[in-house]
Amino acid sequence: MKKLILITILIILPGFSSKGFSQTKRIDFSITLSGAILYGIDYHYSFNAHSAIRAGVYVGVEKRHFVPGIHANYQYTFLPGNKFSPYIGVGPDFMLTTDSKKGWRHLTLLKFPVGGVYKKSEKTHFGIEIWPVYFFAKK
Repeated sequence: MKKLILITILIILPGFSSKGFSQTKRIDFSITLSGAILYGIDYHYSFNAHSAIRAGVYVGVEKRHFVPGIHANYQYTFLPGNKFSPYIGVGPDFMLTTDSKKGWRHLTLLKFPVGGVYKKSEKTHFGIEIWPVYFFAKK
């Protein structure tokens, strides 16, 4: 069993709106405490297009290509109309890992921030989101 600790930085770029629903591209960058760099892109669907930056940490334990873990992060969101909103997320995650012949490790991350608190216009929203990220890391 290997411990996997990631320091994550997430940059969210606004997507396009379609009938009040938007697609947002997210660019993930993470670095492990052992120095391996991971990066990936995923797509997130929400009810408003927005930009944001998020920093957090992921802690997990690898057991035969399965890495259960937990994440905690803080996000600062730039909403339309120059509104700013903080976001605090905590939730369980898991990763699936595979090794390639060229010495790269592929990690697929699914996040479930069920404890996320999104403050917007004095209202607090508890949400669940599931989004896969495909990472590449040098072994």
